[in-house]
Formats: sequence, structure tokens, C-alpha cells
Amino acid sequence: MIAGLRQERQALQAHIARLERELQQARAEAVQIKKQASEQTKEGGISIAGGDRDLLAARIRDLIAKLDAYL
Repeated sequence: MIAGLRQERQALQAHIARLERELQQARAEAVQIKKQASEQTKEGGISIAGGDRDLLAARIRDLIAKLDAYL
């Protein structure tokens, strides 16, 4: 029984690690998009499209919800 619980714990830790990597990637994408938008705004260009921003925000919210479910 203890061995089974240890295996389950390891599997959950691996899953959490994957989710944390996905969250870091999403955050890096958000920073990059904000930087590009800032540069475009300074140059008089267009900023982030509303759909792209909403999609990214939804992805980050989903990843945070998944992390919360495992913690």
C-alpha cells in the first residue's frame, strides 16, 4: 500500500512539474506579447488583437486552475 502511494505521489509530482512548465511558457509568451505590443504602440502600430489576448488569458487561467487542483 505504501509503495502504491509513493508511486502515485511521484506521478502527481511529475504532472505538477509539467503543468508548472506549461505555466512558465504561457507567462513567457505573455511577456513577449506585451513587449511586442509596447514596441508597436511606440511605433504607432497596432497592439495585441483582443482574441489573442483573451486566448492567452484563458490558457493561463486553465493552467492555474489545474495547479490549484493538485495542490
